[in-house]
Amino acid sequence: MVKAFRVMKQEINAFNPDFILMFGGDQYENFKEDIIPPFCVLAYDEFVSYPFKKGFVPGRNVWGEAADHPIKMRGNPQAAKWLTRRRHPPRGASRSVRSSLAS
Repeated sequence: MVKAFRVMKQEINAFNPDFILMFGGDQYENFKEDIIPPFCVLAYDEFVSYPFKKGFVPGRNVWGEAADHPIKMRGNPQAAKWLTRRRHPPRGASRSVRSSLAS
């Protein structure tokens, strides 16, 4: 698994995308029982995570990082906000309506 992640990271770095859109089932990281939306688009400049603090085996992971090791991830607020403004054109809409919604 670790080898596959390293290969994937090399491929992503070589491709150099503007952003990566990820889907995850970790709403409980940001929300609690009082409000859990069906989806959420995060628009952070940067996000720091501590994934090993609550690992399956606390303090141990395949990378050998300490439980308090931070992982910094760059965000792309502009892309995230762009995604939230996208609209599907109404069924049967003319080409000009479709073009106006795409900008």
